[in-house]
Amino acid sequence: MVDSPPKAPSRPPSPRAEDGTSLSSAVPPRPSVIVGICAMDVKAKSKAMREILNRLVQRGQGAIDIQIFGNKTILEEEVENWPRCDILISFFSTNFPLRKAVKYAKLRNPVLINDLESQELLWDRRLVLAILDHNSVPTPRRLVATRDDGPHLSEELRNKVLDKIGLDLAKLRDLPRVSDVHLREDGNAIIVDGRIMEKPYVEKPVSGEDHNVYVYYRDGGGRRLFRKVGNKSSEFDPTMSEPRTDGSYIYEEFLATQNAEDMKVYTVGYEFTHAETRKSPVVDGFVRRNTEGKEIRFVTSLTEDERESARKICEAFGQRVCGFDVLRCEGPDGKQRSLVIDVNGWSFVKGNDAYYDKVAEILSELCHRVSRSTNRQLVSLEDESRPSHYSTFIFGCCIFLGFGTALLLHFLQKQIKHFYCKPEGKGMAHISWSDARTGADI
Repeated sequence: MVDSPPKAPSRPPSPRAEDGTSLSSAVPPRPSVIVGICAMDVKAKSKAMREILNRLVQRGQGAIDIQIFGNKTILEEEVENWPRCDILISFFSTNFPLRKAVKYAKLRNPVLINDLESQELLWDRRLVLAILDHNSVPTPRRLVATRDDGPHLSEELRNKVLDKIGLDLAKLRDLPRVSDVHLREDGNAIIVDGRIMEKPYVEKPVSGEDHNVYVYYRDGGGRRLFRKVGNKSSEFDPTMSEPRTDGSYIYEEFLATQNAEDMKVYTVGYEFTHAETRKSPVVDGFVRRNTEGKEIRFVTSLTEDERESARKICEAFGQRVCGFDVLRCEGPDGKQRSLVIDVNGWSFVKGNDAYYDKVAEILSELCHRVSRSTNRQLVSLEDESRPSHYSTFIFGCCIFLGFGTALLLHFLQKQIKHFYCKPEGKGMAHISWSDARTGADI
C-alpha cells in the first residue's frame, strides 16, 4: 500500500475569475514555474500579450507565475539586478537593449522561448536570405548592391550559426562592393555590375528594421511602401524611376500574387502554424478594415511545403514564436509556388481567441516540462522579484536604524509591492511587475 503524500501547507483563499473558477486551485509539488517577460512595455502590455498571459496563468492553476520586467528595470538596472525566472520570453523591438538581454540570459540561464543572440540575424536582410537559401526555403530571384562593409556579426554568433546549421556567415563580410548600378537605356531594367533585373522589381534596404520598400514599374512610376499610418500602407509616385544610391539595397523580382494578396504566417513552436491573407499594400495603399476598425484578414490553411518552410525558419533562426511573409504566385511551369519575402521574428496574431488558446496551451506544456525536470532548480518569485542587493539594504538599515525600524521598512515594502501587483482583471493573480510604477497598468 502506498502512503499518501503529506498535505501541503494551507494557503490563503485562491483568487477567482469572474466566472468563479479558481485561478490557483492546485498547490504544485514544486515551486511555481516563473515565466519572465523581458520586452518593452508597449509589447509586454499589448492586448495580444495580455490575452495569452491570462490564459497561461489560468492553465497553470497556481503552478505558473508571470514576472514582467518593465522598461525601468530593462533600461536602467544592471542585469545582475533583473528578476530571475525559469523561462524567458524576450524579443527585440525599438529601443530594446538586445545585447543586454543576451548578457542576462548567459548569467541566469533560463529556458529561452526565442533565442536571443540569433535575433541579431534579423537585423540584416542579407543574412536572412543567406540562411533561407542554405535551408532551401524558396525566395524570389534577387540582386544585391552592397555599398557598406557587409553584415556585422560577432565571432561568437558566426560560430553559433556554423555549429547549428553548417553555414559560414564570415564570407558575407567579404562581399564585393557594388561598382556600377544603373538603368538600362529604355529605363525598364536595373543593371547591377552587369546583372539585369527587369521592371517591375522591389527595392529593399538591407536593414531589417527599415521598412521603406519601393516598387518600380515599367515605363516609369513606382510605389513607396511603409508601415501602416492610419488607413495607408503605401503611396504611388509617378516620378519614381531611378534606384536609390544612399546605401546598400536588395532588388527582388516583383511577383503577381493570387487575388492580389500576401500571406502572414505565425509559428508557435516547430509544429503549430497560423496563416492569414490580406490585401497586398502594393495594390492601392489603402488598408481594408472592418466595422471595428481592424484590418480585414482571412485565415487560410498552409500547404505541406509551406509548413515545412515554417519549420525550417523556426529551427534555423532559433525563434519558436516567429512571423514571416509569403507570396503565393504562379511559377514558370504554371504550378503554384510560395516564396518567403521577409522574416519578422516575434509576432502575434491579433484578435483571434482560438490562436490565443493554442499559444497558451503550448507555453503551458513547456512550463510543465520545465517543472517536472530534475535538471533545473526552480527559482522563487518571492525571493527573486526584488533586486539582489535588497538583503544588503535591509541589513544596513538594521545597523543604522535599529531592527524595529528596519523590520517596519521591510513590511511596508512588501505591502507596496502587493498593492502594485494587485490583479486588475481576470486571471492576473500571478502576474507581477519588477517596475512597480507600471504594475497596475497591465
